Amino acid sequence: VENKGRADIVYACGPKPLLKEVSRIASLRGIRCQVSLETNMACGFGACLGCAVGRADKKEGYFHVCSDGPVFDSNEIDWQTL
Repeated sequence: VENKGRADIVYACGPKPLLKEVSRIASLRGIRCQVSLETNMACGFGACLGCAVGRADKKEGYFHVCSDGPVFDSNEIDWQTL
């Protein structure tokens, strides 16, 4: 792998603890990061709330991985609630 400078963006998938850490490191370095969340998606349109994840902006409601994702900017996710 050649080192051609700093990354513009990081794409990550995997277990939630890994995604949380990748998000933290990317944020510290000022690099945009997108994560692909894995969760149970029973209904497929957000009604069952099985795939609900907290929002970092603390607005009312949640993101539904099945209908709003599964890929999110890592700074949109409230990692403390996962």
